[in-house]
Amino acid sequence: MSLTNSRAVDADFLALALTTTADAAISTAKSAGASHVDVRIERVRTGYLQLRDARPETQSDDTVTGVGVRVIVDGTWDSPHLQKFLLKWLRN
Repeated sequence: MSLTNSRAVDADFLALALTTTADAAISTAKSAGASHVDVRIERVRTGYLQLRDARPETQSDDTVTGVGVRVIVDGTWDSPHLQKFLLKWLRN
């Protein structure tokens, strides 16, 4: 069995509003007093295949997309106040 490791970025991921999401998170954090903002957007795809007697028994595929925001406020990483503010923003 051969596994290939591709560094190509999935076209469906690139079709997401990545720049809009990152820009909104950065501007929201900056307006709340952050002096530095890191934004990470990731999509993790997982496949599961269970065999019984060399025959497929269970198969599932799952995709999870998430946004991580790390900030510095008043010289401190990840201010709890700002995290609550960003969580509220993400839910809207």
